[in-house]
Amino acid sequence: MERLILVARRRLWCWMTGLLVLAGHARAVSPAPTPAPTTAEIVERMIEKSRVAAERQKLHGMSYTRHTVVEELDAKAAVRERRTRDHAVTSMRGETRMVLLRQDGKAQPSKEHGADEEREAEHRKAASQRRGKPQGPDFLDAALVRRFDYEPAGEETLDGRRAFVLRFEPKPGATDTGEMADRFIGLLHGRIWIDAEEFEVVKVDSHLKSTLSVLGGLAATVTRLDFIVERARVAPGLWMNRRLLSYAEGRKVLMSFRMRMDVLQDDFREVPLKPAAP
Repeated sequence: MERLILVARRRLWCWMTGLLVLAGHARAVSPAPTPAPTTAEIVERMIEKSRVAAERQKLHGMSYTRHTVVEELDAKAAVRERRTRDHAVTSMRGETRMVLLRQDGKAQPSKEHGADEEREAEHRKAASQRRGKPQGPDFLDAALVRRFDYEPAGEETLDGRRAFVLRFEPKPGATDTGEMADRFIGLLHGRIWIDAEEFEVVKVDSHLKSTLSVLGGLAATVTRLDFIVERARVAPGLWMNRRLLSYAEGRKVLMSFRMRMDVLQDDFREVPLKPAAP
């Protein structure tokens, strides 16, 4: 179940990053703000950002650090087990390389670095094959973005910047297709904040809309699943995922589970790339 939730987290991270991470690499000049863009216009501008960002990735890469904390909780929400990992991450031309630096506070030998990179590469290769795409970073296309309905929920100020707020709900039938991880995504609803000037996603707060059963509830049942993504404006036109918080609880076979994950990313550095050879 933990592995399934991790996959779902990665898919959600993707959704917030094909809009989200890929859009984070774009340095294109932002369109002139309009007095009152419609919800559809806001969504389309987010999608366009991801298209521009895909082209920008051919010329720029990004390096950063990632600190991950996974906690298993007991029935009283006290920490039963805690695991930590620190990675050095480099993303270049659509491929992400992760090097494990420390695990549970202990520095890792070089052979462990290689094993961790190999596991990450296998995950990405498998995910790419499932979507019928060439090997590269996980991202969600416009069709997947449109699996959700959006409606306006006002405006707010985050980090001193004006942001549009949209509510999102899965469209009817969206939960009946796809793999298990997609079923998780298809049951999520919540709110999303979009920067009013650059139309980048600033924050996403999502929750499981209803209980999810695996094999009719015989294998597992997930009763709660929360995801919060916060993004940082590293430079004009350049946004990156800064933090991901997730919480899940339910039952696996005859045992209940509660798991909390906190992923913090910082020390962002843009890396100019030479044009790829023909």
